[in-house]
Amino acid sequence: MRSRMIFLGAFALVVVVMVIAAASQTGSPQSGEASLSAKSGHTPEAVPRLKRHLFARTALYTRSANGMQATARSLEEQTLDVTTVLSNMGGYDWLRIVNTAKGIDGWIMEHLTSAVPDMKIPKNGLLPIGQERVDRYAALPHDYKPADLVNLDMQYCRIRQIQMRREAAEAFVRLHRAAKAAGVSIYGFSGYRAYETQRQLYLNRITIGERHRQRYVARPGHTEHQLGTVVDVVGPDIRHAAMHSFDTTPEARWLRTNCYEHGFVLSYGADNRIPTGYGYESWHIRYIGKTAIPAWVRTYLDPGHEVARRYAGR
Repeated sequence: MRSRMIFLGAFALVVVVMVIAAASQTGSPQSGEASLSAKSGHTPEAVPRLKRHLFARTALYTRSANGMQATARSLEEQTLDVTTVLSNMGGYDWLRIVNTAKGIDGWIMEHLTSAVPDMKIPKNGLLPIGQERVDRYAALPHDYKPADLVNLDMQYCRIRQIQMRREAAEAFVRLHRAAKAAGVSIYGFSGYRAYETQRQLYLNRITIGERHRQRYVARPGHTEHQLGTVVDVVGPDIRHAAMHSFDTTPEARWLRTNCYEHGFVLSYGADNRIPTGYGYESWHIRYIGKTAIPAWVRTYLDPGHEVARRYAGR
């Protein structure tokens, strides 16, 4: 979440409102904290000291008996204090923002905002692999770009060359070679994605008014791709890139049971028992390191799952 690019074919990308708050590692908002939730009805709900980052230029709206009306004033990208949340009015969720010093008092569309990161980037410019938190609720700093990004050699890529963090890239090469030995060919076609790239992708893909369908594109700052440890993969037939037709390929079947041995997980796997809020993506794998795999498997896969049985007791 979280995110993806369309290659060699159109596929429907649609929008559902994000439930956003400080959350636990399972992706659920913690009790007692301010949150934005998709509730039915037009009753405003006050929220204490909630900040949101507006990542696209938008009009400031006023509320009237006929709904929301755009004013002549527009707002540029900035971080704002939210006082009230209004859910599902005219197909949108709304945030009331007030800044007396700037003369701002009005409403903006919630889907043009993202969480305000509360993490600190280490001095070496690297978040610890396997411990990074980015999902529908938690965002990365806008300027986070791992300092150890490397180009993945083109022999392991399809469509275009990609970047990954050095450790993740080396692990992917090992995964590629293991798959090759098993008779399948797995290549990367999308890796590190900068905040600005994700912002443009999101704004180009969202379908205005479809508030319950944001399942395949993450908001800027909320995509795992910005970590540099994620790779979207495809087999020799690039027509399956970022398509659900990849699900039935030998490459996808091999990944479902073997990616873990190389330190990768299926972030949005069909068998994950903790909902992510994103649609199933059989091509999206994230490197967390081999030592973190047993704990991840115990948390996300049912005990009876083939992979969970393999890791039982490790």
